[in-house]
Amino acid sequence: MNNNLLCVGINSTTQDNKHILMFDYDIDNIDYMLVDLNKIIDKYKLSKIYIIKTNNGYNAFCFNKFTLEKTYMILSECDNMDKLFLEYGLENNYYTLTINNEKQYFEVIPSTNIIHKSSLAHYLFFKKFMNYNIYPFMNNFDKYDLLSLSFYYSNKHGIKISEV
Repeated sequence: MNNNLLCVGINSTTQDNKHILMFDYDIDNIDYMLVDLNKIIDKYKLSKIYIIKTNNGYNAFCFNKFTLEKTYMILSECDNMDKLFLEYGLENNYYTLTINNEKQYFEVIPSTNIIHKSSLAHYLFFKKFMNYNIYPFMNNFDKYDLLSLSFYYSNKHGIKISEV
């Protein structure tokens, strides 16, 4: 019997070949993550960052869009982030975070910055699919409404194949 689980992941890629910022922290203490994220919000004038509690740490998203190179540069300044996640995204030309019903909306790091374009598709996904109360008035959205998902098997997260 195959013990792998079917996973769905949301990708960082946007229709205009940019990327939103995705963060993966496999840590128990959120304080390390908050130090990293507050540092890059200030340095790069980012908009709000949304934090999600997972079974083994935290994920976070910022809907601002950048080139892959700039995305990597920003993410690499997060000292406490999962380095395998960081390198995986660069090697594969996009970042992916698993979506499952074990994740819970946790916290928002506030920001009033609207300098960078933001991904409308990712915003709509989180608002609808993950039922997050995300307010759009502080974002500078693009016009695109498609996003990329990945389907893969893992023994860490996901749903049992028998449930599909």
